[in-house]
Amino acid sequence: MRSFGDQQLQARLGPRLESVPAARNLVTRACHTWRLPQLQADARLVVSELTANAVQHADTDLVVTVRRSGHLLHMAVRDGDTRYPRLNGPAGNGVPVAMEERGWGLQMVHAVAAAWGAMPARGGKVVWATLAPATSGESGH
Repeated sequence: MRSFGDQQLQARLGPRLESVPAARNLVTRACHTWRLPQLQADARLVVSELTANAVQHADTDLVVTVRRSGHLLHMAVRDGDTRYPRLNGPAGNGVPVAMEERGWGLQMVHAVAAAWGAMPARGGKVVWATLAPATSGESGH
């Protein structure tokens, strides 16, 4: 793990299942260090999904970066696969695909994150998500 000043943490991880809890631990440390406990549970969930997708689909080394910008928490997972993740939707007949089938984690990321997306990177891509604390008067994310 590397620290870039007070506002960014980064870890280089391999394409192994053990990378998912390592990414969660990085986010936990960031939320604790930056005093963002209200974001910790959602951040752990989001980084788990982004990292698990990279491990499963890219099967390359990856870099997990967590950065604070004011009250926002930015998470990014860079891997060596140029294919972008797909947000699953209902099947052709309008009926959702069974939840047992993989691929619904990005629906959760979409529901929890203030914003998320993917962009090209040299030799691969970066999938990112931003979390913001809920403000009073909002009923959710």
